[in-house]
Amino acid sequence: MIGHLLSQLIRLGGNLVLTRLLVPEMFGVMAIVNVLIMGVQMLSDFGLGQSIIQSKKGEEPNFVNTAWTLQIIRGWVLWLTICLLAALLWGANQYGLLVKEQVYAHPLLPWLMITVGFSAVIAGFNSMAIFQVNRNLMLGRLTLINLFAQIVSLMVIIAVAWKYQSIWALAVGGLASSFIDMTFSHKYLPGVKNKLHWDKTALKELFSFGKWIFLSSVIGFIANQGDRLILGGLLTVEMLGVYSIAFMLSNIPVTIVSQLSHKVLFPNFSRINRENPKQLKASLNRSKLWLSMLVMPVTGVLMSWSPFVVDYLYDERYVAAGWMMTLLLLRVATGCVLIPNALIMMAKGLPQYSTISASLKAIFLFVALPQVFNQFGVEEMILTVGLSGFISIPVMWFALIRHKLFSLKIEIYSIVLLIIGFIVGNYALKIWSYI
Repeated sequence: MIGHLLSQLIRLGGNLVLTRLLVPEMFGVMAIVNVLIMGVQMLSDFGLGQSIIQSKKGEEPNFVNTAWTLQIIRGWVLWLTICLLAALLWGANQYGLLVKEQVYAHPLLPWLMITVGFSAVIAGFNSMAIFQVNRNLMLGRLTLINLFAQIVSLMVIIAVAWKYQSIWALAVGGLASSFIDMTFSHKYLPGVKNKLHWDKTALKELFSFGKWIFLSSVIGFIANQGDRLILGGLLTVEMLGVYSIAFMLSNIPVTIVSQLSHKVLFPNFSRINRENPKQLKASLNRSKLWLSMLVMPVTGVLMSWSPFVVDYLYDERYVAAGWMMTLLLLRVATGCVLIPNALIMMAKGLPQYSTISASLKAIFLFVALPQVFNQFGVEEMILTVGLSGFISIPVMWFALIRHKLFSLKIEIYSIVLLIIGFIVGNYALKIWSYI
């Protein structure tokens, strides 16, 4: 948790520096670059890491090395796919098929995709020890590696941005981070030493578990990142850059929950499911209780403070990010509640519930956002994004009830803490204004 909080502070500090060196348009372009690359990655995600964490064979060399071989192949396929997508965008722009004011027509977009996308090749060579230390909850070295890579990446980005004021600073920094993560994962993490291997029995298990992860990843990407894909075709490049700042700021609480849940709760739920399944409900309730106490009051305070925070940290070019952040925090609040629910079902080998809930959310976004934008405007469209998380609640509650893991008391407790945080934040702002 300390490592992730430091990571968020580094990210925020770097963002504050970069918004003084680069123009909003660059953040809008990079937001789409990252979303498109992430989309391609999700289209080939078979849950290799989750399989190692969840499977009883997660410590066996044949199983681990088969997963590593698949990961390398996937990395090269990803990059070639990204290059093809970049070529299609370049061709569409050359033939005037794209609207010039929108980000998809930006002349640097294809070249940035090809450059940043090469990080998929680098990441393909990451040691599978990353997932083995997650499996065994040995997170100290991994956290230090991630922090070191982030700091070096940020130093590279700021240096290039300061000298050239170019969007390429963001691309080069990302490649530096990927290279450090890959190199250090082999050198400093304990686990099976990776080598190329091909085991048919391991392949069968990996694909059996991975088919649901694949569907969940694809649909989950559309549900969680689809807003920026759609907004990229509706907003100007500058407004999309402002939105990306609001998204980054609002996403801090749910990122903390996601990191803790994936790196700590999921391995722990998986271990309990293997050894003593009757303890799953108690473990889920304890985990959600502590996560709610940690995150929900802070989220409520941020909802009331958002305009003040943006005005204090950024210049007038980003003022609209304040009200955007308030609305986007509604989506974040539901994510904080639902992420542990989805992971405990995955630990039980039932990722299909996440797939169904993400599907409903994705359909809602793609149907509702263009309609709301055309009939009302930008503010109502951002509010729709904020409310989209509520679509997933009935499915995940049904899953917990069906498998006797549901606790209404814990769910209400989370909501109450959010409301308390919002009220406290409002009163604090009033007191501040009097001072």
